[in-house]
Amino acid sequence: MEGDGYCLIDTGGTPIGLLGPAKDPGDRFDPFRSGVDHVALSVTDTTALTRIKQHLDEAGVANNGLEADPVLKGTYVSFHDPDGIAWEAYVPS
Repeated sequence: MEGDGYCLIDTGGTPIGLLGPAKDPGDRFDPFRSGVDHVALSVTDTTALTRIKQHLDEAGVANNGLEADPVLKGTYVSFHDPDGIAWEAYVPS
């Protein structure tokens, strides 16, 4: 679909494709509008999580490093994409 944005993500053998609809060029993600709050992807282990953090660092993507989830006891790294959508790669406990 010409003019639509898309993204393919390899999550360690499970590809995920995201396709955005054509939109007004002035429209941007707004965390206060109904819709996506954040996207969380499960990662197999902390070694994979560390590699994700390294890739983010190499690409110049700001992130908070590996963090502990005090509620669910998992480990994650979070970041924002260019549209401001929050993403996290998460290793369950």
